[in-house]
Amino acid sequence: SMPIFALFFVLAGYNLHLSELPHLGVLGIVYILSRAYGKYHGVRRAVLEQGKDATVPETIGLGLLCQAGVAISFGAFLVEHWPHPVASTINTVLLASVAVFELTGPLFVKGTLIKAGEVKAVTLLRPGFLQRTWISPGPGMNRMLKQVSEEGTLPKNSENMTARHLMRTNISFLPQNSDFDAVLEFIERSRFHDFPVVDDDGLYVGMIHFRKIRAQLYGSASARSATAGTLADPETPVVTPDAELPGILKLFHKHNLGEIAVVEDLEHKRPIGLIEQRDLLRVLHV
Repeated sequence: SMPIFALFFVLAGYNLHLSELPHLGVLGIVYILSRAYGKYHGVRRAVLEQGKDATVPETIGLGLLCQAGVAISFGAFLVEHWPHPVASTINTVLLASVAVFELTGPLFVKGTLIKAGEVKAVTLLRPGFLQRTWISPGPGMNRMLKQVSEEGTLPKNSENMTARHLMRTNISFLPQNSDFDAVLEFIERSRFHDFPVVDDDGLYVGMIHFRKIRAQLYGSASARSATAGTLADPETPVVTPDAELPGILKLFHKHNLGEIAVVEDLEHKRPIGLIEQRDLLRVLHV
């Protein structure tokens, strides 16, 4: 896929009409400010209306500022089919605004993704640090995990890293009173294999392990009457953001987990993120 991505960005750069920037004018500035205002506040209002159910930050509208193909095509179509000076002015404004949004938009997209918790800190601290190849589970992976967790040593590049650098923060948690159907729906939509459960105050109750509830999927009606709270394993360990990687590796190996919840502190156990075993393994492969 990399050649296709490269070709896309080459073509996008070729269509970036930087020469139109000096001709932006007052109309162009008004258009740029109005469009940015509409994107930001329009999305912000929608997020606020969702209340506590919102899963994205209020500033996500800034990630929608990038603009190119449709606007360029619209300007060209207008000039071709409307022989009037206004058409040329509109086209100039569109081309200039596209240049502005394509130069600044990616920066806002990056900031929005970081604030939304979709980007792990380690990928920002060390560009290219994590390998992008998929690491499949298997005996070799388990041996490596066991060796590193027992020796307590890590690659030099990861010596100062903690749970804070690897955790994903844009995570949904299961309410403990969710019925079995709600649990199944949550699992179906999740990309993980272990699912943190919280109480009414948002505090950690335990972890539901998919491997342990598979039998109940085809079990009796009484088995399917369980809730998230009764399915959760309260003995599943958690870590704090300052937990060091050797200790986390030992927990993964000892409890055979795919994910470990990260909590603010061990006293109240309010979950703030999730660490995946494969992210640790990518660090080990560097």
